[in-house]
Amino acid sequence: MRWLRITGSSWCLVASAIALQGQERDSLAGLPARVTPRCNVPGVSPAVHCKPVVGTLVRMDSDSLTLRTVDNVAHRFAWPAVGAVDVSHRTRGHLGNGMLIGLGVGVVTGELLKSSCASTGGEDAGLCVLYFLITIPGGTLLGGVVGASIRSPTWEPVALPSPAGTLPGHRFGLSLRAPW
Repeated sequence: MRWLRITGSSWCLVASAIALQGQERDSLAGLPARVTPRCNVPGVSPAVHCKPVVGTLVRMDSDSLTLRTVDNVAHRFAWPAVGAVDVSHRTRGHLGNGMLIGLGVGVVTGELLKSSCASTGGEDAGLCVLYFLITIPGGTLLGGVVGASIRSPTWEPVALPSPAGTLPGHRFGLSLRAPW
């Protein structure tokens, strides 16, 4: 009876670990994903190309991964052909880069307006300085708005299944021994 209790609790532990792993994989379905296939792997059919494929993760099975691209084509990758899988849980904006580019555009625009003001005789020197007071903050603000509205995904790696369980001719076993 003692052996039955140890074996029963062990099987419950193994079954719950498998169920949790399935829940983790199922929770990734529907997220934006990037799959990088392996190139020149012996025994694996070559991928269409060796560049990363970006799309929506449809399903992660025990033997493959399915990804749907923007053009609504489902790509299925066998695990030995997958080099890396990344998913995106959130996006980020480019506020700082947009503000720097807008600042540069504002300075160049102000300089162009100042040179056109100087070529006309420069009667209103205060107006020429006013150009800089308008173009630099305006360019920075506009660049910040444009940069913040441009969103990019942040990629986080996903653990791939271990290749030890997929080797041909090998089996995985589990045994428990009682100390009596």
